[in-house]
Amino acid sequence: MGILSGEPSYKGRPRLSLESGPLDRILEVSGWIALAVLWTYTVSSVLQAPETVPTHFDGSGSPNDFGSRWSLLILPAIGTFVFLVMTVIGRFPHLFNYGLKITQDNAAFQYRLATRFLRVLKLSILVVLGLVVRLSIRAAAQSSGPPDSATLFIVLALLLLPTAGYIFLSLRNKG
Repeated sequence: MGILSGEPSYKGRPRLSLESGPLDRILEVSGWIALAVLWTYTVSSVLQAPETVPTHFDGSGSPNDFGSRWSLLILPAIGTFVFLVMTVIGRFPHLFNYGLKITQDNAAFQYRLATRFLRVLKLSILVVLGLVVRLSIRAAAQSSGPPDSATLFIVLALLLLPTAGYIFLSLRNKG
């Protein structure tokens, strides 16, 4: 089974219709709200920003490339694309790649965990993109220096902790 046998690893997996729990609904609605906030904040910031804004930062957080203020709209556009693709993908958990064999006994738990992970990751990505927009706008207004280590820690935590948590929970509860 899998790559070496020439057949997909998801062949024969149970296809389940999962009901969203309260936490899943909260995460999904929070994601849509975060997407709306990201667009609103970015557009309102772009309209007030100087013509030239930082578009790239070096390892220490100092701007090292500049561009049009309108280029900041790329970030919520990317966020929207990623959010929508992950939302669609989340409807097909039986097609995901798992680190363990999916059986009838563990499918419901693993599918629910994986789709919840996607919801958390979508929300985290939007928050990180919002922080990047905020950083660019603040640097353009020169109201701050490079981001402090706490900001960089938050960005890393938002991206790494959901992944680590998912892997831990998935392997701990093999079913």
